[in-house]
Amino acid sequence: MSLITIDPKKREKLMLIACAAIFLVASIPVSMYLFGSSVTNMQNQLETAQENIENLENKQKAGKEAEKKILEDAKRSLPSDEAIAVAGYKNWLTEIITSLRFEGGQVTHTGTKAVKARAVRGQTNKELSDYYKNCQFTVKGKTTLNDFGRFLERFYETDTLHLIRSMTVKPIESARRIEVTINIEVVSIPQTTNKIFSAAKKEKDEMDWSGMVRTVASRAFFSPYFPPQPSRTDSPPPQQPRLADATKHTYLNGITWSNDKPQAWFNYRLEGRQSIVKIGDRFRIGPTNCELYSCTDKDVELLIDAIEDGKRIRSIWAMQPGDAFYDAEHMRDLEDEKENNTENDAAESFDDKKVEESSSDENHRIAHRDIE
Repeated sequence: MSLITIDPKKREKLMLIACAAIFLVASIPVSMYLFGSSVTNMQNQLETAQENIENLENKQKAGKEAEKKILEDAKRSLPSDEAIAVAGYKNWLTEIITSLRFEGGQVTHTGTKAVKARAVRGQTNKELSDYYKNCQFTVKGKTTLNDFGRFLERFYETDTLHLIRSMTVKPIESARRIEVTINIEVVSIPQTTNKIFSAAKKEKDEMDWSGMVRTVASRAFFSPYFPPQPSRTDSPPPQQPRLADATKHTYLNGITWSNDKPQAWFNYRLEGRQSIVKIGDRFRIGPTNCELYSCTDKDVELLIDAIEDGKRIRSIWAMQPGDAFYDAEHMRDLEDEKENNTENDAAESFDDKKVEESSSDENHRIAHRDIE
């Protein structure tokens, strides 16, 4: 068998063609992988760019909203001139406590500090540390709870950038008057166009200020507190007389002492008032006639007059601070006490009769002896 002889040049050409084919086949998956990675990277970069654009748009939107809010608040700000702002606001507070007749009332400007905050458009970094000023004031004086509520009404109905940071209220003169210390902060924004301080009222104010004042004035904040006592279970009480809704909304707020005599504080929530009752005082709770029968540090006893089946019934009911009249506990009927008193009176009358008879017999014997 003879061997086929190939020309060396032709053989070299065939080898080059084979190598090129092998390289081409091997490069196809590599090219596909590299191309896919490039597309993925481009997509990731595009998504990142879109997120950055959205974040910048959100920041720009928030900045515009903040700028708008700042410019709106600037209308309610104190004047930018510190001296004018402090003098105007101080005079306004002084006018309020004077009209409400605060005893020893005084208003003090305790200081002003510059507060750093976010700059708005058109504001340079140099102005950043002087963005707004926080002015502090302190109001002191002696007044009543009612006038204190009216002070809060006058304060909060004013459309100004101010707030009460803290306050201290102390009772004096048996809690009839109070001593108040109020710390107030008010803001001055440089963008304001106000030249003087104007205490304008809010355009839309849905707060019931008169109701708030009545609520503050009717509260017995400084009455002695007595912890709730366990309910008495000695004997099951009879059914309580539940005559009207007023019995559910009349509460015993507390018990105080005046000139060594106890007095009970009743709060009539339906009527928006309260009363101070002493032992022996008569009053009404709804249709029920009551009398304060006794009063101790822990509870009170009420004498209740009621008509049942045409018969008058007088009974004693007990209440503790925090109880409603509706939850009063029946203690006893006064008929039992009347029977006991009748027996005692009969015994005393019998003894007195025996003494009189003995005395009469003695006088008779003495007279008979004189005749003899």
